[in-house]
Amino acid sequence: MSNSLELLKGKKVVVVGGSSGIGFAVAAAALAHGATVVIASSSEARVENAVKRLGGDANKPVSGIVVDVRDDAKLCAFLDDVGPFDHLAWTAADRIVGGYPDVDISQTKHIFDINFWAPAVAGKHIHEKGLIPPGGSITLTTGIAYIRPRKGWAIGAGAGGGRTSLAIGMAVDLAPIRVNIISPGAINTERWDEVDPAEKERLLTAFAQKQLVKRIGSPEEAAEAYIFAMKCSYFTGQAIQVDGGALLT
Repeated sequence: MSNSLELLKGKKVVVVGGSSGIGFAVAAAALAHGATVVIASSSEARVENAVKRLGGDANKPVSGIVVDVRDDAKLCAFLDDVGPFDHLAWTAADRIVGGYPDVDISQTKHIFDINFWAPAVAGKHIHEKGLIPPGGSITLTTGIAYIRPRKGWAIGAGAGGGRTSLAIGMAVDLAPIRVNIISPGAINTERWDEVDPAEKERLLTAFAQKQLVKRIGSPEEAAEAYIFAMKCSYFTGQAIQVDGGALLT
């Protein structure tokens, strides 16, 4: 008989970027599987709100911590505070800077801080301190732009490709800790709320037509890939595209 529903029960899952979007959905899914969850974000207000939305109380083992992952010392201190743990899901990301080549390169370098260097620092610290046991996992996040970049996205695509190679290399260097990376396509998260409603509707409709499934994905659908990466103990060094078939069109 399968014990699939028990594989995360009693495990401790840390979600960096767990206060919104895909990260929030990963936290909710991990809780539904019986895990204890710690979410982290740079915003105290978002952390408090997310913990409340997740039902944080004595009967719902979820907590939140504010941390600026761009600060190596603060990131490592955070990992020490919450460790040891079984799984780390890294969904935190900085905004993609478009407009290449007509862009000031110095204004684009920051996207590597959260998206590349911070998870690299986290993996090194976790390895050195033994914060994740053998067979536990680290799951990073990229997008599909590194495979099929839109015009002007050379820097963002390069960062995504670098992050994917980082995850694969970490799987080799940090073994037997498992490391994988998820590549979501067009997902309807809170970030779209910052776009003018009419423009948001136009863009989402256009993106939907480029998917084989003819619709935009939800954070909950993307979160299933992270749960699989945590649960499947024979899975490491891989990238999963959750893109509605966009790469095939």
